[in-house]
Amino acid sequence: LQRVAVALLPGAASRAHQVVEAKSLTAPAVLKAEVTAPAFARKEAQTLRVRLPTDWNPRHSYNLASRRHPLVLGSPTLHALRVELALPEGTTVSKLPRAGAIDAPCLSYQRAVKLSADGKSVEIQQEVKVKCERISAAEYQQYRNHAEAIAAILEDELVLGAGKSAPKATARAK
Repeated sequence: LQRVAVALLPGAASRAHQVVEAKSLTAPAVLKAEVTAPAFARKEAQTLRVRLPTDWNPRHSYNLASRRHPLVLGSPTLHALRVELALPEGTTVSKLPRAGAIDAPCLSYQRAVKLSADGKSVEIQQEVKVKCERISAAEYQQYRNHAEAIAAILEDELVLGAGKSAPKATARAK
């Protein structure tokens, strides 16, 4: 899990590793760990900006402007990530990152972002489904547009400040 933690958050350290579910052949494995990352946020004026961790980025697959041959994606896969961020003492949420959903026949993405009732943590749930083995060259541009929309959601940051917490509601995918 340490390798996963560092892949999600450079410089991270993980502890309290736990295998929640790993016996089923039909359900995803579920692993749990506490992760500390000292350089997780970036200071900008009086705020801290946090890019949320993700284990999948569409720009890796959809990086060409156009294609002459199909894009081979491999076997259909599911990437599910749930992260709960404990906010540093004395900070509050100034802006929650955008939630969103994109659904296409071969690709779906969904991210939900929720501020806890006490304002001390933020929960992020992200799910990516790659449903096809390949995308034809004719369909590629349409899927590249979906990938850009997903990337825009992924790049939206959590903004922390001092004082009262602005957002009280949950950001939900539409």
